[in-house]
Amino acid sequence: MPRDQLSRRLRAVRDLSITEWIVLVQAAIGIPIVIALLRLRGLKDTQQLLARIAKPGPRNDVGAARPIVRMITIAGSFGLLRPNCLQRSLVAWTILRRRSFDPQLRIGVGPPKGGPDLRFHAWVELGGQVVNDRADIASEFKPFDAAVVPGAGAFDR
Repeated sequence: MPRDQLSRRLRAVRDLSITEWIVLVQAAIGIPIVIALLRLRGLKDTQQLLARIAKPGPRNDVGAARPIVRMITIAGSFGLLRPNCLQRSLVAWTILRRRSFDPQLRIGVGPPKGGPDLRFHAWVELGGQVVNDRADIASEFKPFDAAVVPGAGAFDR
């Protein structure tokens, strides 16, 4: 990384508010935990465990959620472990729930790109709006009919 780019990034981190620092630390701790839980327990058990420690609240303010999600993205890009979309989305889903938001974890499927395999992608929505990805991500990845909810329906089998 060029020196001026590193210097700019360090200044940006230095200028974070205390709330942003707290979310950044939560995400930096949460990312390796979620990665390990998914590898050891799978999606269903991981999300059920995270749901027990983070109850949703009534908030659906996308504008208030975006700075939180930004800190999670920063933590994922600076840490030793680089989370994939599902891992990053589960961390965002959990932190937003702990902050009284009511996020929905969405998983979608997309057509193959240059190979035979389908592609999958995960993101988080608040009130039907994407908060941790492009607003039009559902046009590339067809979301499953319902949000992924721990302890409900087909994901319980």
